[in-house]
Amino acid sequence: MTRGRGSGEGRGAGGIGRAATAALAESEHRVLAVDVKDDADPAAHAALVVDLGVPGAAGELFQEIEDAYGVPGILVNNAGIYEARDFLDYDAESYGRVFDINAGAAFCTRALARRLIAAGRPGSVINVASISGQSGSPEAAYGASKTSTERSSPTEVVSRNSRKLATSGIPHAPYCRSHQQRITDSTTDTDTDTDTDMEMKDHSPMDSTPTGARTLTVTIDARLSERVPGYVLGLIAVPDIDVVKDAPAVAAQLTAAEDDLHAAQLSKAEVSALPAIAAWRDAYRAVDVNPNRFLCAAESVLRRVAKGDRLPRINSLVDLCNATSLDSRLPVASCDVGDIEGELDVRLAHGGETYLPLGAPDAPEQPEPGEVVYADGQGRAHSRRWNWRQGDVVKTELGPRRILLTVESAHEGGRDDVERALGRLTEALAGLCVESGRPLVLDRSTPSGELFGAWSAATVH
Repeated sequence: MTRGRGSGEGRGAGGIGRAATAALAESEHRVLAVDVKDDADPAAHAALVVDLGVPGAAGELFQEIEDAYGVPGILVNNAGIYEARDFLDYDAESYGRVFDINAGAAFCTRALARRLIAAGRPGSVINVASISGQSGSPEAAYGASKTSTERSSPTEVVSRNSRKLATSGIPHAPYCRSHQQRITDSTTDTDTDTDTDMEMKDHSPMDSTPTGARTLTVTIDARLSERVPGYVLGLIAVPDIDVVKDAPAVAAQLTAAEDDLHAAQLSKAEVSALPAIAAWRDAYRAVDVNPNRFLCAAESVLRRVAKGDRLPRINSLVDLCNATSLDSRLPVASCDVGDIEGELDVRLAHGGETYLPLGAPDAPEQPEPGEVVYADGQGRAHSRRWNWRQGDVVKTELGPRRILLTVESAHEGGRDDVERALGRLTEALAGLCVESGRPLVLDRSTPSGELFGAWSAATVH
């Protein structure tokens, strides 16, 4: 563990542990090295001897550290023992011993996470896995234990327990995000205590498109861009999120946005005259929609709050979109795209699409020919009159979801505002311990892009 400028547990005895200890110490961190043997690196500020194979050892270790040094800010999980024996020769005790120590990193992560949440502080966890966990190892217990290390990394934990972490109120909470590196060497097993030259490669499971991954291509139709040349669409792919009812940080953001608008005391006419809103009214007219009868999504929420009301609290993700919309004066939406395959186009309706109204999916409608809709490849429209109404298929509900966040603008210079709003959303998602893809911005010059491929990638066409 480290304290001071940053703060990690590493196996300080040799190899990767020694390298991590030295690197952190050189960066002016105060390093506390923990090992099963009493031979930690002299670069460490202090050293402890702990056997993670003993039940409860991780919790006792972190209590001792907290009492003596405070709560660490960085945890490097590098525990690893290796017994050179064939799988057929393993007895239960030896197999369990390797697994208990090597997989015991999960309990260190838990012990630190609990303390960081209680302290309201961010931090980082670095889990050192091994290529043996993916390609197999002649030493069966070692390979299996390293697979466990990878799968119990914070990203995996968050995907199953995000409700508790997301509602902790910790800003950014980067300790919940997985930093995984497998370290490979062409001649030497670098998980041993031998000092070697090492090549470090990031092999996170999300670094490349998994086999069978469902990508989504979003396209702005050329006919729409001709009508509204300044239209900009910002997108963020969130492949896996457990949507919760309440998140304190989001609630505070929405309340602050409402308070700011209340203080501005804008009239209905003044809301309509805001540059971003006035441009949307012009855009609606350009596609033959009366903006006095059908308000864009941003004008609708702004008017409601400007007259002194507060928005209903739906869930953490919808509330986040509403807060961002109030701040940016732009339409911001959360769309559950778990049921959408292949493509999603923002285009003029043909008139034969099927739209299921929000809250009334048993009363299908057909958009009018020429109105702007979000349409998939199955002939379904998921909005009416651009962003006036969202459809029932893509509504965001509680539980595990595959989400596409959208931010739209139609005013001059709108791209900059869209990018700022995307940045706010990305930062807020990180605060909820949610991994999201790299934001993608589409416009007339870049009308199409692919999302939900590689974890952080967004490809434009």
